[in-house]
Amino acid sequence: MGLYAVAWNLAAVIDTLVTRRCDVYFSMLSRRGDHDSQAAWHKKTCARITRFALPGGFAVVALSPLVIRALYDVRYRASGLLFAVLIARELVRGLGQVQFQFLLARAEVHLATRAYFVAMLVQFSLFLLLVPRLGAIGMALSAFASASALTFIQTWLLARRTGWGMAGFAATLDGATELAASR
Repeated sequence: MGLYAVAWNLAAVIDTLVTRRCDVYFSMLSRRGDHDSQAAWHKKTCARITRFALPGGFAVVALSPLVIRALYDVRYRASGLLFAVLIARELVRGLGQVQFQFLLARAEVHLATRAYFVAMLVQFSLFLLLVPRLGAIGMALSAFASASALTFIQTWLLARRTGWGMAGFAATLDGATELAASR
């Protein structure tokens, strides 16, 4: 559990940054006024995230073990893989948070609530399945899968509502899983 705590605490720094940026994003989005203006700005923001922020996030996933080596002694090296999985989770979760802000600005939080319910079931089920077999990495993988389920369902519901595609989610999940698996 100590290794997981190290990885989780480091990932929490990224989580806090994402959360704060999403708070600012919501404020800016809600000032857009009409739904069409919000939608256009939201789509541009998601495209920028996919194009610019995700490659940086993928680099952080790839460098996660090196960060652990730089910050901690040899006893904590195994938390590098945990940290990589939790950062991959942050990439997917970050996209979900941006989508949630859009739903919040449009007063359609009920769509996100459905996604949170599915994510809770996924995390509970995978936690019971993976933790006894894989230990701390099972915890990290269940958190990643839960964030992926949440973001997928929320984005899918939003895509159905708006007619938009799922490209942002697909790019995030594909890159995050590829890098986490390579560790």
